[in-house]
Amino acid sequence: MRLKLLINSLFVLFIESVISTLVFLGVPEKHFDYRRWPFREKKWEDGGNVYQRLFKVKAWKHQLPELSDFFSKSFSKKKIEPRNRAYLEKYVTESCRAEMAHWSIILMAFISVVANDCVISMLMVAIALNMPFIVIQRYNRPRIMRLLRQLNRRNPPYGDIKGEYDVDWHGQIVVSDERVYHFRDYRGD
Repeated sequence: MRLKLLINSLFVLFIESVISTLVFLGVPEKHFDYRRWPFREKKWEDGGNVYQRLFKVKAWKHQLPELSDFFSKSFSKKKIEPRNRAYLEKYVTESCRAEMAHWSIILMAFISVVANDCVISMLMVAIALNMPFIVIQRYNRPRIMRLLRQLNRRNPPYGDIKGEYDVDWHGQIVVSDERVYHFRDYRGD
């Protein structure tokens, strides 16, 4: 009886994962802004370095699958294109999308445990299966933002902005007259 309950719970978790993935694939990109909660980097994350110190994420992140392994039409984050501004911007957005999808799977597992008589191990499995992917997103996003800032400094995409400017931590352009623009408003492609 207990084994059957566990198998049913794992099946429910699988279905919840598929539903969450499909739902978040349909959410418009504008809802995945890396500058807003919950995606915004926290100071304690130290540019993603805290995840390397605590979990040694570089050693295992390439061994985990990603959505593009199963759906060829989804955005691939396997091979970073460091000189492609559009790719880096899309990567940041898709990392927010992936993080939210994994958090929602954990939330749905929690709701299933509370609402139904699912075993608590389902929630623990959901956390164990999804937290590594969340850690990867939280580790990679600041690193990709650094690449994007470096690219924007070397090859500014905003030729129509006159005067001196700098690109701040969040990829915003701060012009000498204190106006602030976001790099997505001035794509070079």
